[in-house]
Amino acid sequence: MNRSVERGGLFKEISLGISRGCPLSPLIGAFFLNKLDEGFEREGLFYVRYMDDILILMKTRWKCRGAVKQLNSEFNRMKIVKHPDKKFIEKIEKGFDFLGYHFSTKGLTIAEITWNKFVARLHLLYEQKKVSSDCDVILGEYMRRWQEGQVQDYNSINKRRINIGQ
Repeated sequence: MNRSVERGGLFKEISLGISRGCPLSPLIGAFFLNKLDEGFEREGLFYVRYMDDILILMKTRWKCRGAVKQLNSEFNRMKIVKHPDKKFIEKIEKGFDFLGYHFSTKGLTIAEITWNKFVARLHLLYEQKKVSSDCDVILGEYMRRWQEGQVQDYNSINKRRINIGQ
C-alpha cells in the first residue's frame, strides 16, 4: 500500500508495511507473529509482545542470545526487518526501556526518548499555534491528555508489578 507520511513538514513516500493507526494492524500483527509466539511458548521463554515490540527476559546471557537468534530466524523467514536500535542484551539490573517506559531497580519512569518526543511535539504545536488566541488552551489540553495517558499506563503496568533484579 503506497502512502505519504508527514513529519515536521517533510513528506516521505512509504511503500511497505501497514499504515500507522490502521485498525487491521493488531489483527495482521497477531497473524504474522503467531508462529513466533508458539515457538517461544514451546521453548518456555519468558517474553512479552505488544504488536511488534518484544521483550525477552532470560536468566543467562547465553539463553538470551539463543532467544534472539530464534527471533531473528523467524523475522528473516517472514522478511521482517528489525530496527537496528531495537536490540539490547544486558543485565536487567541496569534497567531497560520498553513501550515508552524505563524499568529499573529504582522503579518505573518515563523513558528519556518518550520525554524528548513529548517536548519536541509540544514545541512543534507551539510554533504552529503561537499566533492563535487559544494557543495556551491547545497546549494545555495536549499536556493534560499526555499526562492522563501516562498515568493510566503507569497504573496498568503497576498492577502487573515486575520486580527488577530480584
